[in-house]
Amino acid sequence: MANSKGNSKRNHNDLRLVNVRHGCRGLDPRLQELMLRAKESQRIDHTIASVLGDGPVEVDVMARLHEPRKKVAGLKTYTLVKDIVTGTVKLDEVEKVRGHDNVASLKAATRILPGLHESIPNAKASPPFVTLSSGVLTGRGVVVGVVDFGFDFAHGNFRHAVDGTTRIHSLWNQRGGPSAGSPKPYAYGTHYSRSEINSALTSGDPYRSLGYAPYQRGAHGTHVLDIAAGNGNWTGAPGVAPDAELVLVELSAWDYGQADNFGNSRRLAEAVHFVFETAAQQQKSCVVNISLGTHGGPHDGSNLVEQYLDNLLEKHNDRAIAVAAGNSRLHASHASGRIAKQKSRKLEWIVQPNDDTENEIEIWYRGRGEASATLTSPTGAILGPVKLGTTWSITQGGKQLGRMIHREDDPNNGDHQINISLLPDAGRGTWQIEIHAIGKQAVDFHAWIERDDYRRGIQSFLGKNDIDQENTLGSIACGELTIAVASHQPRHPQQATSVFSAMGPTREGGEKPELSAPGDPITAASSLSGGATTMSGTSMASPHVAGIVALMMQGFDGQLSIGDIRGALIRSATSLQGWDPVFGHGRVNAAGALQELGLSVETHSTRFNVIVKNSRMMSSDYKALTNALRTLRSILGINSVDGSAEEWAQLISTGTWAPPTSSGTWPPPISSIGMPPRLVGGGTGTQPPPIASRVHEARQEIDPWLRPPRP
Repeated sequence: MANSKGNSKRNHNDLRLVNVRHGCRGLDPRLQELMLRAKESQRIDHTIASVLGDGPVEVDVMARLHEPRKKVAGLKTYTLVKDIVTGTVKLDEVEKVRGHDNVASLKAATRILPGLHESIPNAKASPPFVTLSSGVLTGRGVVVGVVDFGFDFAHGNFRHAVDGTTRIHSLWNQRGGPSAGSPKPYAYGTHYSRSEINSALTSGDPYRSLGYAPYQRGAHGTHVLDIAAGNGNWTGAPGVAPDAELVLVELSAWDYGQADNFGNSRRLAEAVHFVFETAAQQQKSCVVNISLGTHGGPHDGSNLVEQYLDNLLEKHNDRAIAVAAGNSRLHASHASGRIAKQKSRKLEWIVQPNDDTENEIEIWYRGRGEASATLTSPTGAILGPVKLGTTWSITQGGKQLGRMIHREDDPNNGDHQINISLLPDAGRGTWQIEIHAIGKQAVDFHAWIERDDYRRGIQSFLGKNDIDQENTLGSIACGELTIAVASHQPRHPQQATSVFSAMGPTREGGEKPELSAPGDPITAASSLSGGATTMSGTSMASPHVAGIVALMMQGFDGQLSIGDIRGALIRSATSLQGWDPVFGHGRVNAAGALQELGLSVETHSTRFNVIVKNSRMMSSDYKALTNALRTLRSILGINSVDGSAEEWAQLISTGTWAPPTSSGTWPPPISSIGMPPRLVGGGTGTQPPPIASRVHEARQEIDPWLRPPRP
């Protein structure tokens, strides 16, 4: 790093900028920051870079390649979807890899965090959701994947009611380096199979036995999972798709402590890849929920993780991804505007007195313009102007305090990016950022303060005159094919939007979020308690939509493209005024979405139940039906069944379940009794087999909870 008189800009209090004359200029700003911190022996961000033993620093990256199958020396790849790869690069080889003629874009992974701040009937999705001639729609046969933090696999809502075995097919805990239990091809963390989870459940301490536990009571992931696909076994309140098969990924940066819930975008991409691959091995449809995100990024769908997710959805039918829109509407974290040529705009950036964390702001503007940025400290030190294509370090007395990076021409959207980062000792109070349009055109800019969740209550924020609540969607909620979900209040008389719910559109004017769902407040399963807890956030809204998509996949006879799924949800959304930056296209309407797929449905507004015309039965109360099914299984002496609640609901709702026919012979015709052969055989003469007698007894217990057959 140069530090000569010609390469520095002195200010009072010895706070100054030092020009970085280093080969890293022109790289992704996060890669630049990592390289410079390593050179300066500064602490690096271990959510995106790690040291394996005494070896070199490895950085989690995503890259876009000109020729996807052509190898790039120094780039270790793990997954490839279309032209985007996930992988790692040794920090000292980043420049070489980025300079390879096959690399179109190389980005450091970005930090990913959980989003936090009576729902099912409000979404018109009370289980059992839909009754077809073939049974109740409960998500059976569909994989619901959730990528999050803190899954209580021992909670009864994720176990079969009859025998207590797990509903989880696979759980991948990304925490930890390579091991014998790491799933391929990802080579880190530990994979737990259904049989391993079931074995742990039989022990006195299932968490210790398995080697995995949710990080705290009331963990985020448990709550989110229950909304999408809990069965209500312990809480009495099932989620949207209570019979779906579950595939879970605990997102993690491997060398972080147990209580730190940080992941990154490379591992998020691989988590979704893992879920889809697991579903493909079973030849099942699959929807993934992501209730995670951060503030930064271009917000135009061009970042590599959003493109990667879009590529996954283009690759196969019967795949969907629901993403929480974010909770940053009131965070005072976004500003925007147009700066006329040769004019400037000043922003106030306020770092709180008790803030002992790093702070970061990103400013994006269109590539056809040109700007400079000047930073003024709370003490009045003027740092800048920093022009396009340059990198400067903020120092005081030789101590590194921050960075100003002005990157030219991002390879994924052609736009320019200004990154300003401040270390904790840089100074607290009001910083001022002046953006000056120095080119021949006006500059349209957007600025986002990055989310800071090390501790609550210390987030930096913008001055009141700079706040723009629009364009506050999360960092991964702007993709073209994913479904971004806002939050509304199901108990509000007008079902008003939640005040925290992030607003669209995207930076390029894209209509995101697509729709809203109940998210404020929502009661669902609580980890390490066996009970339930209440949370609010778009994190709670998104899994409603994921569950509804699972029902759509189950009910539709054929394959659904992501366009079919998005189209049905958007066209059926309950809208007051067309697309809106708060609600999207409207409130989610599951019944309407099924109608859009060609299913003829009726909605019973008193209980928000939905049935298909000509169906035979509809439960008026899911909890009571669940208890009745349990009674049936108990009478039959069956400890485990080769079928789901859906099949049993169909079984008890079709045919007559009659004792011997009027002719006095047994068995009656299958067509008249509606039972499978395994329950019919065994009787002789006028005597029914014992099992049939007990079935008839069980029917008397269940009758009060069933509607009479439709004529």
